[in-house]
Amino acid sequence: MLKKILMSFIFYCTVFNQATPAMPDLLDYAAIEDNLEKQGTTMLHAAAEQGYDTLIMPLIANGFLVNTLDKKGNTALHCAALSGHNVCVEQLLIAAQAEHENILNIQNNWGFTPLHYAALSNNAACVEILLAYGADPRINTYTSNPGKGGKTAQDLAIAMEKSEALAVFQRWAHWEATGLKKPILPSFDKVLVFAGLTR
Repeated sequence: MLKKILMSFIFYCTVFNQATPAMPDLLDYAAIEDNLEKQGTTMLHAAAEQGYDTLIMPLIANGFLVNTLDKKGNTALHCAALSGHNVCVEQLLIAAQAEHENILNIQNNWGFTPLHYAALSNNAACVEILLAYGADPRINTYTSNPGKGGKTAQDLAIAMEKSEALAVFQRWAHWEATGLKKPILPSFDKVLVFAGLTR
């Protein structure tokens, strides 16, 4: 419990840019986590959405799970991708690999994957990172209209005129069609050791 209270405290001070309060006030900040839980989200979701990349690994190291879904079916990866925070996206993927969790293609309540959200954010780096880690660009969103198919992340990029994201999809399609090598991800062993996520 003390660990969670301290993480809530650190999170509050970082997110809300507050000076460190006196120790007796520390318990007040434990309510932040309860408030987030009532909203159906976690501190990891909030940190990813706000782009607080310095909090991602400490939160995970202290028990926050990368595969936890909020009320809308989003993981923290969805939140980071929609907000266009590529550093958070990569950190969450590193942590997911260390925990042997596949969060890349999880669809939320509407069928959106993190790749769909990265396309909507028009963040080329997020799209590139997700594709490099193996996100499936062929997944369709859900549809409420019978007989009418959903949309892929590239479909959304086209429909919403997200030119930077679209350029990445086109480049990846070209690499696939021609058999050219796609970017290879660097080894993140040192990052995992530093974050305390190796077993």
